[in-house]
Amino acid sequence: MAISLEQIKKNYAGFDDYKIEYLAKNEINSLDPDVVVILKDEIKKRGLDSNLNKGIEAQTKELTDSDLQELKSKISNLACPECGQKGSPLIGTLIREVKSFVLLTHYKKTQLILCQTCADKKRKKQ
Repeated sequence: MAISLEQIKKNYAGFDDYKIEYLAKNEINSLDPDVVVILKDEIKKRGLDSNLNKGIEAQTKELTDSDLQELKSKISNLACPECGQKGSPLIGTLIREVKSFVLLTHYKKTQLILCQTCADKKRKKQ
């Protein structure tokens, strides 16, 4: 049985401010759009930092093709956050790491934006 929106609203009202901030900063993409509205209302009701709601908007905004191209252009010309070098276009990469033991498997997925050289080095370390 799914939890009702009214129950979610009551739960959020009972959360400490740090929990509301954590949800806004770290869990927003996993929340149903109706729940996002409840979270934004709770932030406003408590008078928490208005940048939390701006962050939610930024994370949930649907980007157009021109928005994506503009972001790609801005990001690809920045210095590599790993080595600090400019001149090599940045790429987005996903590094997966799996460690298996007799009774346990550890899986880690890391999304990075680096130059090609640093991305290759990171992949080879795994």
